[in-house]
Amino acid sequence: MNEKSNQDVSKNKKKVIKDGKEIWVYEDHDMHNSVKADQKEAPDADKVEGKEGLTELDATYYDEWQSMEYPRTNKEIDGLDELADDDEDMKDKKK
Repeated sequence: MNEKSNQDVSKNKKKVIKDGKEIWVYEDHDMHNSVKADQKEAPDADKVEGKEGLTELDATYYDEWQSMEYPRTNKEIDGLDELADDDEDMKDKKK
């Protein structure tokens, strides 16, 4: 590791004494409060279809929404709206 890298790492850590032992604690990267994460392009934007044009923070939200099965794109939302309209039409025909 070069000297600059060591300096960068040392800025983000602090020494703590716990149970008589000296340990190093590194600062967490909280993306939700990070301006950089909301400006930097998503790392996998060129590989994942739904992440083109998203920031790193938006891509994180995208992953959360996807895991909870929320509609992920405007196209999918429009598709769900069409399905809902079709369901209403079917109910009206049955009456």
